[in-house]
Amino acid sequence: MKPTAGYKNKRYVKEWGFAHYGIDCVSASKNRALYGLGDGVVFDAGLDGLNGKTTGKGSGCGYCLIVIYKDCYNWIFDKRYDVTVTYMHLAEMPKVKKGDKVTADTLLGYYGNTGANTTGPHLHIQFDTDT
Repeated sequence: MKPTAGYKNKRYVKEWGFAHYGIDCVSASKNRALYGLGDGVVFDAGLDGLNGKTTGKGSGCGYCLIVIYKDCYNWIFDKRYDVTVTYMHLAEMPKVKKGDKVTADTLLGYYGNTGANTTGPHLHIQFDTDT
């Protein structure tokens, strides 16, 4: 994956008017398939939108997926954390649903261009430890 917009990038704030709390990226090979990052559980999946819209004002982040990965090791701080990973702007409804267990071999879906504030197909991925 090739990053196209970084975490809290000042140019992003200037362009869009709000902070960017994730990383936007695209595939150099044009493969839009998304797989799990390890063993996790789907916290939620669906359309973050207004009246079912997938584009335009009020459509939020489009099709989204939230997976919680438990007990992830942070070698910098020598600690373990539960990590919530949010995937935004998927092309369609995720292939997994709330409560599903995922692994690195699980097809989660495909990134796309749904939701507001997008300029083309990409994955917005966000990592949080406040699960």
